[in-house]
Amino acid sequence: MYRLVLNLPQEFRQFVLFDLPSHEAMVDGIRIVWFQRDVPEPVCKPLAHLLSRQERERADSMVFAADRHSFIWVHACKRALLAEYVGMKPSQLEFMHNAQGKPFLVGSDLQFSLSHAGSYAVIALVRGRRLGVDIEPIRRLEDAMGLARRFFSEKEAERLRDLEGTPDFGLAFFECWTRKEAFIKALGGGLSIPLNGFEVSFHPSPNPDLRGISVATDGWILHDLKLVDGHAAALVAEVFS
Repeated sequence: MYRLVLNLPQEFRQFVLFDLPSHEAMVDGIRIVWFQRDVPEPVCKPLAHLLSRQERERADSMVFAADRHSFIWVHACKRALLAEYVGMKPSQLEFMHNAQGKPFLVGSDLQFSLSHAGSYAVIALVRGRRLGVDIEPIRRLEDAMGLARRFFSEKEAERLRDLEGTPDFGLAFFECWTRKEAFIKALGGGLSIPLNGFEVSFHPSPNPDLRGISVATDGWILHDLKLVDGHAAALVAEVFS
């Protein structure tokens, strides 16, 4: 049912997991790939040549070796995956950023979104449709309700307050967070888009839902992604037309 996704040496492939099953996450032609991002230096170091000079310089500037190795590995995976679609070598791909900092692949209609947190990274790819993906490990935060009141809508904060102190609170908070982040990434507007300008459903609601307040949500679809135990993840994409 599952398959490895990169045509790379065996010692490289052992860290890649698999595509989501097509009946779960190949939604409207959108490909979702996720993998561990904590890898040892012998695995990632030979892959540095796949990165651009700017990417290598950014990796070299990182203080901690683990962060440097993770950066090289994740961006090498991203380049390898995108190169499959455009028929180029990973090292030949050129990226630019829009005014809000969202990266895009030069000379192609291939859209992608990358998220990494904790021990995992996830990439979503599709042609001709804007999209965003986000993943977060479910964990305890010191002031989760303070963040909710500051950044989420009033209704979202109220629903989370009702769950505060229950076993469902962590999952609900991070479902809300990743769903909102995925939409922000899909829009490509960065911090210019208020997180409280739209609402999302979250646990225990079984159906992902996206509703506009001051930010229009027509033409977008929200998907919950079940990728790794102990994580919340979400995908938002333009409705296929």
